[in-house]
Amino acid sequence: MARRVWSFASAPAGSTFATCDDPVILAWADGENWGPYSPGFGLPNTVVLFPIAPELALVGLFAKQPANREFRRDQVTELNTSVAKNTAKQMYARDGEFELHTRSEPYTRGKDLPSALGRQRARAKADG
Repeated sequence: MARRVWSFASAPAGSTFATCDDPVILAWADGENWGPYSPGFGLPNTVVLFPIAPELALVGLFAKQPANREFRRDQVTELNTSVAKNTAKQMYARDGEFELHTRSEPYTRGKDLPSALGRQRARAKADG
């Protein structure tokens, strides 16, 4: 972890980061899914993401990056989606306005998540 270059990522106005009971996200830096297992913290081409406040997250790479960066709405939403996938039991947010992607609905607000997941389950039942 100490060999990574760390950067603060700010959320744009109108977007907020959510967090959970297992908030450290370790992923491949290219965004690809390389199988069912997570990469290791010491592997090159990986990124560590950690939301630390509604408007602020930490980003750790093995590559040079600016000390501060501005995330776009889609980047905040992608991080929130990763956080949701990493959740063991609980997600936390300032309010229900944070956004994430579901399988069928992009940019779903947290407060709309129960109904969006209900619609997704209903579609899956109808199809299957």
